[in-house]
Amino acid sequence: MKKITKVALAQLLHEKTGHPSTTALEVLNAIDDIIAAEMKKGGKVYLDNIGTFERVEKPATRKFSPTKGEIIDIPARVVVKLKASKTLVDRVK
Repeated sequence: MKKITKVALAQLLHEKTGHPSTTALEVLNAIDDIIAAEMKKGGKVYLDNIGTFERVEKPATRKFSPTKGEIIDIPARVVVKLKASKTLVDRVK
């Protein structure tokens, strides 16, 4: 399975658009900052043909740990969900 880093994505953007890869990397970093700031405020970010980024607050819970053989407490936490758009899912199939 191939993994594309942010730098590699910037290089691919450079090849596709002709813009300098440094500019592409600055744009990717700006998008990253905007998405993080919006989700920190509790908002959702929808990117057409990609999907929806959403901040989800998970409550504290208790689960059984098979390795420890006991019930452990899992603290409340914030997670980020990305729901892929139907367009993206269809393009990947």
